[in-house]
Amino acid sequence: MEEKKEAMSLMNLLLLILLIIFVFMLLGRSLFSNSQMQPENSTMMFLGFLGILLIVFALLRLLTRVPTPTQKITLTVLQCTKCAFKSIRNFQVGDYIPKIVGNCPSCGGPFRIEAIYVEEKTQKRKIPF
Repeated sequence: MEEKKEAMSLMNLLLLILLIIFVFMLLGRSLFSNSQMQPENSTMMFLGFLGILLIVFALLRLLTRVPTPTQKITLTVLQCTKCAFKSIRNFQVGDYIPKIVGNCPSCGGPFRIEAIYVEEKTQKRKIPF
């Protein structure tokens, strides 16, 4: 899956470079041609400027991609009612806040769920190209 994304990213970058070369060829041909007032020159100039707009749009879109959603983990905090021993584990279906889930490993007292919360895993953002 990651290899496909990298291949598509390289293909998009290659197409963008080819578009840049083509646009500058159009603009150069229209600006530096021998006959100045021909309709082909104005058409090539228009297409060149349209190409520049497309390149700017593609670069802005490439640099301001929506970041991938962060992975969220739901955790449950367990606490002993006698000795205040705390433990954190992954959320399990059926967990609720005052639920007693067993005995404390240190003193044997009742182990109760004190809190349930969501924690986000942060990932480093990769450069799109």
